[in-house]
Amino acid sequence: MKILYTICLSITLFGLYNCTNNSLKKEDEKESDDSQTEVWEINEFVDAYGDPSGRNFVSTVGEGVFSNSATSNSYLFVDLFFTKTSAGILLHEYDMTSPAEKFIESAQIQMKNESGEEIVLNVSGEWNQSGGLKIDNRIGTYYHGKFDKLKKFLESSDGVIKAVIFDDYSSIYKFVFIATGFTEKYQQL
Repeated sequence: MKILYTICLSITLFGLYNCTNNSLKKEDEKESDDSQTEVWEINEFVDAYGDPSGRNFVSTVGEGVFSNSATSNSYLFVDLFFTKTSAGILLHEYDMTSPAEKFIESAQIQMKNESGEEIVLNVSGEWNQSGGLKIDNRIGTYYHGKFDKLKKFLESSDGVIKAVIFDDYSSIYKFVFIATGFTEKYQQL
């Protein structure tokens, strides 16, 4: 009975996917395939008044799940962005409009690309007073090169990146994002 249920569910989901996929193709016939792979955008920071600051960055988004002592596998929305000298990761628990998580201590970021290459970064800085993680190259005058290491990893990657972030407490954040197009957009900064 369990096998029959699984087969019926699979057929139903496949049928819904094909119907949705075919209708999307008809609506998007005029768009090129390139537009679907352009997930990185160039944006500009604004000041406290909402005015353009003249400082640009490239960004993309990701999705995944998070777990901690209060929840397990809850929805996670992620903003990733890069300036010329640093990167930021904002983790929004439960909803994309939730405030970014604040990290009091340090966190470990692990990423793996489709080629199986991995990177591990230990970071301790917040992006800003609202939260998020900051990845840069220096602590004071000491050069540690974490931003350069992350940028090089993304430049050599293509397709999906799997990421896991562990904080100093019990939270685990797992998400994916697309690396394709990063290098081209970053070079435009």
